[in-house]
Amino acid sequence: MQLVYPAYVPGASRLAEALPALAAQGVQFVEWLLGNGEYFDAADPVQVREVQDLLRQTGVRVSSLHSEFGAQADLSSLDPGVRAATLETHRAGLALAGELGARFFVVHPGHGPCGDRQEERLAHTLESLRVLEPVARAAGVVLALENLPPAYPGSRPEELLQIIDAVASPYLGICFDTGHAHLSGEGARLARALLPRAVTMHLHDNDGSGDQHRFPGTGTLDWAEFGRIYRAVGCTAPGMLECAPPEGWSWDRCGAAVRALTAGADQAG
Repeated sequence: MQLVYPAYVPGASRLAEALPALAAQGVQFVEWLLGNGEYFDAADPVQVREVQDLLRQTGVRVSSLHSEFGAQADLSSLDPGVRAATLETHRAGLALAGELGARFFVVHPGHGPCGDRQEERLAHTLESLRVLEPVARAAGVVLALENLPPAYPGSRPEELLQIIDAVASPYLGICFDTGHAHLSGEGARLARALLPRAVTMHLHDNDGSGDQHRFPGTGTLDWAEFGRIYRAVGCTAPGMLECAPPEGWSWDRCGAAVRALTAGADQAG
């Protein structure tokens, strides 16, 4: 399994500060979340060029960018104005991902519990992704649809797979999130259903009571079982550590620990 790391190191207040430090720790592949202008302003061409230069200088590569998300960045929103604004935000994010050479652009199917509007909201998600698919194709970036916590749009594997099959494009796949799957109480079932379609993953842990983004092995997720399923279904998706490192740990030490937990699920990378 190729491991991907957050474009973050303790003490760095800007992405441009973090990239050289990440390279010094042996990090080769990164992901970061868009929308935090203080850390990285994607709308500032000067900052974009600075980051492009640093990526070339350090050899760090962008595996994926994570789209903005929340109530005002919701592909499933019942408010057409929010959906329109979200599409524009995601178009810009996909263009940036293409410029930076990212392979994947992670998107949430929606935000917040669905209540009794689940089918309606998922229909909006499908419609939105049909709009974004040609944008992703033009950018050469694969949209990665993330499974979310219970009651959110796209929390059930059947929902995500129906959307993927309806769009039927090589530019749309799954971002399998271990922590969100674990919250369902059926993490192994979700892994077996979604890992065959996963193009990338988010790896983090929790104790089953909330989306805590703990470091793997510090919650109750069975990482050896996850590793067995990953291998058994022939998944080759990279895994991004969507969590902070334990205090005092470098990212290369984190990578070694995750490889040990998954009991040989990884290859070189």
